[in-house]
Amino acid sequence: MNPVPVRTTEHELSGAEAIEQFLIEAYGTSMRIHGGSDRRLLRHRRIDAGAFAVETIYQSGEVSFAVEPLHSIVVVRTSTARLELSAAGGDRRHGTGALFVVADPDRPYTSRWIPGEIHGCAIDPAALARVAASAPDRRSQPIR
Repeated sequence: MNPVPVRTTEHELSGAEAIEQFLIEAYGTSMRIHGGSDRRLLRHRRIDAGAFAVETIYQSGEVSFAVEPLHSIVVVRTSTARLELSAAGGDRRHGTGALFVVADPDRPYTSRWIPGEIHGCAIDPAALARVAASAPDRRSQPIR
């Protein structure tokens, strides 16, 4: 088995259209960004190891996102930001220092991001299921 090369990328963008286009390409899904100033700033640093990626993201303006399914499990820890999420499971508010799963990998969600920094880890659900089912007496089941 060949190891996947680890790749680090860093981006700093400003302007609503540039940020929206970058996020669509970075996450491989459709999303719309609303609100905030066109002068907002986004800093995005990703360390990608294939089956998972670790990220630090900072943004300077209060914005709302409507995001189609990401098809990955995204765990976030807020550092200096606050997030409000709305998905099929209901509405949630997360203050600074919170640790949470963003949404079901196969469902859309909306969020409101109050300026600041977050740290995240995006995990491929299939890879997680393989690891979870690796013991000889376990059967693979969907991750919930």
